[in-house]
Amino acid sequence: AALLLFLAVLFSPYPADLPGPARRAAAVAGAMATLWLTQAVPLGVTALIPLVAFPLLGVQAAKEVSKAYMNESVF
Repeated sequence: AALLLFLAVLFSPYPADLPGPARRAAAVAGAMATLWLTQAVPLGVTALIPLVAFPLLGVQAAKEVSKAYMNESVF
């Protein structure tokens, strides 16, 4: 289900003015929401998906994504 939602959002023509990186980020968020709600994988694994998916999909550089995980409030 998560993969189907990811592909549906990724290839959806609406909204037409949404930039490519934002569309890919929304697709990852939709897949993560599905995995989080169904708990098909542990929540910790779901939380790490952007760390891998964003650089692979060209949403954001790995250095920028990892900064969100290495915040003082996280530690």
